[in-house]
Amino acid sequence: MNNIPVTNFSGFIFKKSSLESLGIDLVILSKKLELEVLAENTELVTFKPCFPDRVQYLIGEMKKLKLEYVDDYFVLELDLPEWLSLFCSQKA
Repeated sequence: MNNIPVTNFSGFIFKKSSLESLGIDLVILSKKLELEVLAENTELVTFKPCFPDRVQYLIGEMKKLKLEYVDDYFVLELDLPEWLSLFCSQKA
């Protein structure tokens, strides 16, 4: 399984197939979000966490790029203790 870590607090997770179909480059997306890539595999890309008060603004920016919430990406909001790590993979 090709797992990638998810972030603590608020972190964006994108389906790479959605980005590719819309011609969105990761460098451009990273600049738009003003966030660094945390991890990626062949199917997904996660970004370092952002402040919760920016999430709604960034969701609006993703809509401008024609990305649909839940279908193409979502924000995972967690408050994890330091001793716990979570990972995700795209469901087959």
